[in-house]
Amino acid sequence: MSLGTQLTFKWRGKPVFIRFQTEKEIAAAREEDIADLPDSIARNPNFDGDVPATDENRTVPGHEEYLVMIGVCTHLGCVPLGDGVGDFGGWFCPCHGSHYDTAGRIRKDPAPENLHIPKFSLSDDLILTLRIRRRQLGRVDWQPSIQNILDGITARTLTTRAIATASVSVTTAINFSST
Repeated sequence: MSLGTQLTFKWRGKPVFIRFQTEKEIAAAREEDIADLPDSIARNPNFDGDVPATDENRTVPGHEEYLVMIGVCTHLGCVPLGDGVGDFGGWFCPCHGSHYDTAGRIRKDPAPENLHIPKFSLSDDLILTLRIRRRQLGRVDWQPSIQNILDGITARTLTTRAIATASVSVTTAINFSST
């Protein structure tokens, strides 16, 4: 990914936005007073409890130039347009008029909450892995693993296999490095 670009991919049937923010976007998000936001909670399950919706609490720790969000408007589930649109330079949902800023925080109604952040981890070699909780699928369970590599537009499925356990774990790995 190059500076100032956004990647959208489908995960668990929903779009996920990965934004490689510019210094200007980061500065704009950090200048905002949390008290002025309609939703002051980060909506980030990677932190314990409800943390404030600062830019730092919504980006990838240690790599704050990356913002990873589930691309579903919190009003009625539409997919907002991104890449610097809307009144606040972030995302805009044309269906009902919600505006999000450069950190994916709701700034203008009707959406009630910030865009949600998925549960993830980031390895030392910049592989981002999105995770969901384990859940039971009945008698036969599946453990899919999908790795999308961000050098150009390459995406490949590594493994999908049936397992004889009582739960499923879904992960998607994204490589942010240029190799």
